[in-house]
Amino acid sequence: MKKNFLHVSFPLFNLLFTLISFFCFNIIFLRKLLSVTGFGLPFIIVILVILLLLFIAADLLLWPHTAKPSAILILFLNAFCFYFMNTYHVSIDKIMLLNAFQTDLAEASDLLSFRLFLCLLVGALLPALLISRIHIRFLPWRQELRRRLTRAFFLIIVIGAVIFPNYKYTAQFLRNHRRLKYDLLPVNYFGAVISAVQIIYKKHHPLVRIGTDAVFSPYWNNHKPLLLVIVIGETARAQNFSLGGYPRDTNRDLEPWRNQLLYFGDTSACGTSTAVSLPCIFSAQRRRTFKPGSEAYTENLLDVFQRVGYRVLWRENNSGCKNNCDRVKTETFCSNYACKDEILLKDFIPTVKSLPGNTVIVLHQQGSHGPAYHRRYPDHFKRYTPVCTTADLSRCLQNEIINAYDNSIAYTSYVLAQTISLLSRLSADYNTLMLFVSDHGESLGEKGLYLHAAPYIIAPREQTKVPMLIWLSPANAEALKIDLSCARKTTAGRRSHDNIFHTLLGLGGINTAEYRENLDIFASCRKK
Repeated sequence: MKKNFLHVSFPLFNLLFTLISFFCFNIIFLRKLLSVTGFGLPFIIVILVILLLLFIAADLLLWPHTAKPSAILILFLNAFCFYFMNTYHVSIDKIMLLNAFQTDLAEASDLLSFRLFLCLLVGALLPALLISRIHIRFLPWRQELRRRLTRAFFLIIVIGAVIFPNYKYTAQFLRNHRRLKYDLLPVNYFGAVISAVQIIYKKHHPLVRIGTDAVFSPYWNNHKPLLLVIVIGETARAQNFSLGGYPRDTNRDLEPWRNQLLYFGDTSACGTSTAVSLPCIFSAQRRRTFKPGSEAYTENLLDVFQRVGYRVLWRENNSGCKNNCDRVKTETFCSNYACKDEILLKDFIPTVKSLPGNTVIVLHQQGSHGPAYHRRYPDHFKRYTPVCTTADLSRCLQNEIINAYDNSIAYTSYVLAQTISLLSRLSADYNTLMLFVSDHGESLGEKGLYLHAAPYIIAPREQTKVPMLIWLSPANAEALKIDLSCARKTTAGRRSHDNIFHTLLGLGGINTAEYRENLDIFASCRKK
């Protein structure tokens, strides 16, 4: 029987394992991090926080009888992933992992090489032999559990003490350089496994149908079809809309239509990120009951419209529809934010006329997507200067950031005005209406915060208050039996994304058990 040549306590083993697994396999990550932060305090803070988090994770995962096998497995996975990341310059994410799941034996054999064997030998096999000869001293399990929980609690306090004084820079760093996590071993492949399992689960989850009892009951007093255009803004916050009192005329291009606009100045978003808010907007669920991820296997508002005979078209100029358009016709013009939002109106009138009957068109903007606000509008919309021209907001003055952001809002207003103009030209043949709402807001340096995606419970108003407006001409209001004077009074109340599903069902003349009259903005203003 071979003797163990080294006896160590578990905390010491965990510390050595954390240091080895991080510094030996994260050369790529460290190189990219160094290029972003330089060698200074931010670099040291990031490394310290990562090491503490990895130590806590190992402290909670490695236990007697499984500590050595688990540590050895992680070393092999680290070495294997490091080889492919270094050789093929790839990052490990859920898509990469799903591709690996779909690779057959013949394809996999092409990837095998002597260098891979050498990497596994040096990076995993030799350390594994070393670990196998170490004796790890554990305490009795109850005492061990208490010690580990105490260590975790203490280290979390340390992490908080490091992060919170530097929260502004930490939040911005995580936002601007989120892809770095795909180069951090073993975080990247653990995250990829979790995400891939979730995708596979959702893919095979039976479709949850809603509004199966929906019936189309047109109430308008003419024979024109309804043309409903829904414009989904990106990262527009209510505080910077002059329609709501902002001193700059960011909505200048909408002024010709001012008397036909219903602006809801106190509207709350469902979430502080697109991934939550966008599917929530079209969901039958309210903010408090909506489950992020359920949109992958649950029907939404567009399915209900389509079920009763509406033609539905989604036009995309952002990063995707978040499953909202899975079962409807979709047009995507550009990728990677290459086009300005005017592209959404390309051949708009011919497209509408190619969709006979009642129609719903969704225009998904890139809007004011940050942090590169200066890239969201054409040069001739540089109305407010000087502007921040970098994605690293820490290098800009706050007024430069706000100037660039306001220019993007002004451009959004222009696109909305162009949309209204096109709808006006179609009003002879359609009952036309446009609803605009942003998915979430944005922090521009207030209280030291930037961007968005803060936890909703502590998110500032800048991230949760969004602009919402409805264009409805007097002629169309009369046709749709809406009392405009009554509707204007409703704009003073508090609204939210929760109102959109039910308001659009009401406007669309759709009767279903999913409809809630108390959430329909126009319910009390609809003429009998």
